[in-house]
Amino acid sequence: MRVLFLNPPLPDGDIYMKELGRCGRRSVGGETWPQTGLSYLAAVVLAEGHEAAIVDGMAEGLTQAQTEARIGAWKPDWVIAGTTTPTFRQDAAYLKGLKARHGYTIGFTGTHVTALPKESLTEAEADFVLVAEAELTIRRLLSRPRSEWSEVPGACVNVAGEAVLGPPTELVKNLDDLPYPARHLTPYQLYKMPFSRGEPFATVIPSRGCPYPCTFCRAGTVWGTGIRTRSVDNLLGELLQMREKLGINFFAFMTDTFTLRRSWVKQVMQGMRPHGFRWVCNSRVDTIDYDLAREMKASGCELISFGVESGNQRILESSKKGITLDQIREGIAATKRAGILTFAYFIIGLPGETEETIEDTIRFARELDPDYCNFHVATPFPGTELYEQAKKNGWLVHEDWERYEEMGSAVMRTSLLSPEAAMQAQRRATRSVYLRPKRILKELGRLRSWGDLRLRAGAALRLLGVTQPKSTTLVD
Repeated sequence: MRVLFLNPPLPDGDIYMKELGRCGRRSVGGETWPQTGLSYLAAVVLAEGHEAAIVDGMAEGLTQAQTEARIGAWKPDWVIAGTTTPTFRQDAAYLKGLKARHGYTIGFTGTHVTALPKESLTEAEADFVLVAEAELTIRRLLSRPRSEWSEVPGACVNVAGEAVLGPPTELVKNLDDLPYPARHLTPYQLYKMPFSRGEPFATVIPSRGCPYPCTFCRAGTVWGTGIRTRSVDNLLGELLQMREKLGINFFAFMTDTFTLRRSWVKQVMQGMRPHGFRWVCNSRVDTIDYDLAREMKASGCELISFGVESGNQRILESSKKGITLDQIREGIAATKRAGILTFAYFIIGLPGETEETIEDTIRFARELDPDYCNFHVATPFPGTELYEQAKKNGWLVHEDWERYEEMGSAVMRTSLLSPEAAMQAQRRATRSVYLRPKRILKELGRLRSWGDLRLRAGAALRLLGVTQPKSTTLVD
């Protein structure tokens, strides 16, 4: 069997950050995001004795025609696309065309198809959809005849034109049992982000699962709510392999709360310290303090991203974030004190948001003074509690998935806040934080190269609204 994994390009050339377990959004500054989820699946295919390839049309800047030619030259049996909510309909149309012209067996993976498996399979006229954590599912599909696919846990399959959803898949108990992602099949030299100083970087998944019930997030839908961590030796082996074989020394740990298990984090830090890695991660403000942050800094941590979400305690509580404003202050202050850069993510327009609570958030962002921050517009992605709440209350402006994008549009209208007001507040908040002389001078002082300047300048222009996404749409 020859299985090709695809990150399809979009007709307009837009770049999206896609990864299994994430909602997906447009690239802020033109950075290209590694396809680690697809690389894991490709590694499983190889381990099962089949052939695998990865075509990342977005990262390589390929047109849809060029991508189709690349796929055709490899002659796959299956084509499996990684997709996300705002790109799904275009990805589905593209793969439907590939199937019609070449007869490929086509499938999808990602958070959107996990949330809406039957609807996604039907719209794309796909052969199968991989639901949630997909490594065990793809292994089983490869080993069974198509007549038995409907019995495979974690698969939604096409049976005579009908979408048939199999039983839920169990999760991988021991993450060390998974092969390392087949990154050598990707254009790994092209993956860049503003904080990598122009160097290639890789995303690494050190643990899976998130126990927190935030209403706007669907990480638990894919990875489950129990935390599974890899062994230190297994994780360190992957980092060393990437350095030795791919020349990559900068990593982004893609786990929702890297610092949740303190003793494990300390063991990881001890293992990493002698090697001089550079890395960034996500965390929660209530799981970090100065002592832990200092150990992380000594092991190469350069930046930690925190989901702050709001500067209003009532909004935090209604969205089930489970943190307080004082915990936010303490966590970010401890991280700064340790010499680690801070990135704070805020959400404008969560249920209960008003013009007054938006001003609370803007004031709080200025008070915290993180090194970087993003203000997203609340987006009710399928698979989240927020989506169900919005449907029940009639808040959805539409279900045009292309507009479900946190940086460029607003698709929810509550009784207290309009989509237009949410978008205006997003721009106002961003400019209020970034267009300060102190902030501009600090950012100029961090530039290390022309490549660094290009990435950061692109991000700044997009954040400040100087350059806008192509499909910025507020209402029908």
